[in-house]
Amino acid sequence: MGERGSISSFLKGKKIAIYGIGYVAQKFYHALIAQGLGNNVEYFIVSQRMDEQTAMNGIDVRVIQELKVGDDAMICIAVHETTKKEIEKLLENKNIKNYIWISPYDLAELFYGKPKEEAVPTSVNKIICSCKDYRFAVKYLAIENYFGKNDYGYDIYLKAQQLHCGKQTATKRLNAFLDLIDNWERFGYQPDSRILLDENYEVLDGAHRTILAKYFNIGKVSCDMFDSAQCHFDWHGSNVRLTRAKLSEGEFSGIELAAIEEAFARIQL
Repeated sequence: MGERGSISSFLKGKKIAIYGIGYVAQKFYHALIAQGLGNNVEYFIVSQRMDEQTAMNGIDVRVIQELKVGDDAMICIAVHETTKKEIEKLLENKNIKNYIWISPYDLAELFYGKPKEEAVPTSVNKIICSCKDYRFAVKYLAIENYFGKNDYGYDIYLKAQQLHCGKQTATKRLNAFLDLIDNWERFGYQPDSRILLDENYEVLDGAHRTILAKYFNIGKVSCDMFDSAQCHFDWHGSNVRLTRAKLSEGEFSGIELAAIEEAFARIQL
């Protein structure tokens, strides 16, 4: 959070404009409600209006062209990190400076409060084995594709991503993951980049880093632990969990499904 302190304290008493209307924006909006800040939200912002949508949760949706320099609402960019930079560029081009990005840490703080423990060395296998769906398996296959151990991991990753986002966003997320793999290959594990977990070892942020730690045989990673008992609603939502039922909604071949099952069993060891 740096000098601005906690996100809830920073936003208290401010008018808020949420940039985005997707999964992260909805999560952020409901987290604000849980913190008693829901009435602070003045409007949502989109880069382009889709299907003539003019309201979200009963609140106006504005396109970026409607924004004016000098508006006193704090713009909270509530999107996946892969889209953050292009939105910041759009705002800067309009000479709008009053914005912040809502990071996964910010969201975790709004959901759970401050972490109960920080920088806790935590078993990578414990984290992975606590996850009973296929999120880690899909990511592992993409890593193996990067290192030439298969030729289908990227396709599986993209299909899995497209179960809850569009093709363009899925491609951005894959490219961001490939950049992360390259960074780990060159510089190794960075303990300062902590994984966010709840007390049940549910990954709030850092699943890609966790599975990279598994691939590179790193036994423990540094984690901030949050108290899940204070959570008002499910962090991820059932749509993000890659259960067998969820996979059946995708366009996976029988061979791809078998590869996911095999990777799932392998990373549990």
